[in-house]
Amino acid sequence: MAIPIVAPRSQSPSVPDDLVTYRVASALLRDSPYPASEHKVGRWVRRYHIRIWSAGAGKAHLVSFTDVVKAQRDEAIRLDRAI
Repeated sequence: MAIPIVAPRSQSPSVPDDLVTYRVASALLRDSPYPASEHKVGRWVRRYHIRIWSAGAGKAHLVSFTDVVKAQRDEAIRLDRAI
């Protein structure tokens, strides 16, 4: 009987299946109670350390829409507490 070889799992995270550009994220959030411009999405990406995926040199940056929605939630909570 052969002994199976178990390869260690890769330490790099898998690529999310909901990657969008800042522009698409902004468009998807347009009708929400807390809409966000492309600039604001970029600010959230930096503030909440959202991982940026690149489609190549000179291409648009991609981010997980799920992570953007979580950042939007956190921003809404922060803004509501400030009132």
